[in-house]
Amino acid sequence: MSETIHRFDDRVQDYLQGRPGYPAGIIPVLETQVGLQSGWTVVDIGAGTGLLSQVFLDAGCRVVGVEPSPQMAEAGRLALADAPGFRMVEGQAEATGLDDEVAELVVAAQAFHWFDPDAAAEEWQRILRPPRAVAIIWNRRPKTGSAFAEAYEAFLQAWGIDYGQVSERYEDPAALARVFEGG
Repeated sequence: MSETIHRFDDRVQDYLQGRPGYPAGIIPVLETQVGLQSGWTVVDIGAGTGLLSQVFLDAGCRVVGVEPSPQMAEAGRLALADAPGFRMVEGQAEATGLDDEVAELVVAAQAFHWFDPDAAAEEWQRILRPPRAVAIIWNRRPKTGSAFAEAYEAFLQAWGIDYGQVSERYEDPAALARVFEGG
């Protein structure tokens, strides 16, 4: 786990400069699907530089970012230092360090593939209070269908550091099912 935690320590500037954000359209989807309301407390697992946290703050939620990388956690704290209702803690999906029943919603964006799904599900059940909702969010891109998409995928396969191993974990239906069975 330590290797995974620290793999992002030296990538903070890359994330600040080039990581895509998340659309505000997430909010109405979650309002419909799980009853999200302004004022809810949201735990953002793998919060990084705070990109997803900002979306929920803008919607009137309180957000607790949980980030295993100390450098990423500090970048998130700095990016959202003036945001009322935000705090960042160093922790992991499987061991957040948060009290019991502190939030209505747990979210994880572009990070679920790093988690132990069974341990994370157990931890999330502990920190959630009714209505106990979880949202796993990814930015998706086509891998085929255009010359650019196919060339970009080939580039990542050839040059991406452990891209093949990591990308295989993105969509693990069995792991997702185990997380959502508990809720």
